[in-house]
Amino acid sequence: MINDFKRINEIENINVEIVGKDYIPVHRGNYNILSGAGGVGKSLIALKMLIHFLEEKPNEQAVAIFSEDTRTQIEERVASIVKYMRITSEEVFKRTFFKTLDNDDGRVFAMKDGRNCIEDYEYFSSFVVNARIHKIGFIILDPLERFHTGLSENDEGDMKFLVTSIFQRLAKETGTAIVVLHHTAKGDKSGARGSGVITNKGRVAYNVRRNTVTDKDSGLEVNRDGWETSVLLTTIKDNHYVSRYCNAINLFDGKLELPISIEPRVVEVEYEM
Repeated sequence: MINDFKRINEIENINVEIVGKDYIPVHRGNYNILSGAGGVGKSLIALKMLIHFLEEKPNEQAVAIFSEDTRTQIEERVASIVKYMRITSEEVFKRTFFKTLDNDDGRVFAMKDGRNCIEDYEYFSSFVVNARIHKIGFIILDPLERFHTGLSENDEGDMKFLVTSIFQRLAKETGTAIVVLHHTAKGDKSGARGSGVITNKGRVAYNVRRNTVTDKDSGLEVNRDGWETSVLLTTIKDNHYVSRYCNAINLFDGKLELPISIEPRVVEVEYEM
């Protein structure tokens, strides 16, 4: 058995590429997750991550599936994000393949057949082939529940199949950074909703939420002073210390400015899903 081991200087390093170091870094060739309550700004943040990737990698393209947002919403968000960047809206749209609420075909990667989880092999394979042909380097899947039918988020076996057999494998076979968006449970300010596998199998997992305090007079949760147009970004899983490159976390205590204003100032604790 000992013959299967090697001296440390004989082991070949695994190439770990981290992209997005100038905004929110993620692991390339792996599945990464961004969790948060509904309406907190996950889609907006993920879109900004994609745009930073395109600026960082001028010879590559991206795929973004925003199944809950319209074309108009995305166009407005892109215009807001690129205002202070070198890349233009025209270039973002030229180099990104979108599915939105307007053109979503509803196809999924995984489904349940009785007790068995099965893969849509044709869809998965065509996704991989096209990603290679078009030099895709960044993929957004929003939200997680959109990409399966019949699997239970609370079932460890179901979610292990989805994140390892689908998301991780898709990232590995395409060489892309995959960012999956997912909801948190109501009242949960840290992890992702459902089985712990969803977070634990990710290479790096972030959580985004409002930074709030309880108002003494009304009893409502209100934005902490100075956080009216910002959200709090935290790391809940990080295998290769990817988040050490995240300036928002390391220099600004997780304070992440959004490119649009958030109104009203008073927000309820339980966000609508």
